[in-house]
Amino acid sequence: MAEIQVYRPDNLPDMSKLFSWGLRVAKFEELYFITGLADMADDGSGARFPGNPVAQTESVLERMDQFIREAGFEREHIIRMEWTFRKDVQESDYPGIYAAWEAFVAPMKIKPAGGTLRIVDRLAAPDIMVEYELLLAR
Repeated sequence: MAEIQVYRPDNLPDMSKLFSWGLRVAKFEELYFITGLADMADDGSGARFPGNPVAQTESVLERMDQFIREAGFEREHIIRMEWTFRKDVQESDYPGIYAAWEAFVAPMKIKPAGGTLRIVDRLAAPDIMVEYELLLAR
């Protein structure tokens, strides 16, 4: 089992409901990368919730649990998350996206380290607005 220690600098805001500013991870045996999950229809034709980044986030998080479990990992193993938004995601959408992520990580004793939010012109399909990646260790 990985040993994880949280680092929170005093000069940064408390974001502990959503992410950790830094994690020290030691004595892990396995890493698992979940890369580029987006809200895709089962047939790959595009987003299930076009134009709605909050619903897309909720959809991705539901699928994220499946990816985690199928690989034999648990949410507690998440050590880093990466977010990519299309540039037309509005700041007014952020509170809903944050709330979805806060609910997803709420059961976790140690929140994952947050990566840089990337803003891009386009994702895999024109109606996909958000994409998420995770790194897990155990």
